[in-house]
Amino acid sequence: MSHHAGRTVRRPTFCPNPDCPYHNRKLARTSPWYYHHGFFSSLARGRTRRFRCKHCGTTSSTQTFSIHYWTHLPINLRDLDD
Repeated sequence: MSHHAGRTVRRPTFCPNPDCPYHNRKLARTSPWYYHHGFFSSLARGRTRRFRCKHCGTTSSTQTFSIHYWTHLPINLRDLDD
């Protein structure tokens, strides 16, 4: 994670493609396996950074690795404990 213009930027830790060698987290830590691939916008999250794997070409975003990926909107997980 790094900070850019006051915002926290999450960086992918591995390629989401299970057939890619960089899906292995240990290998992915040893090499710059991805590059920035622009942004996309959504009503729920606004501007979101995209990445592309240099090896297999799979694209992902900061949202791909988020616990909120399938919710399509941020939820307060503490509210689920009631």
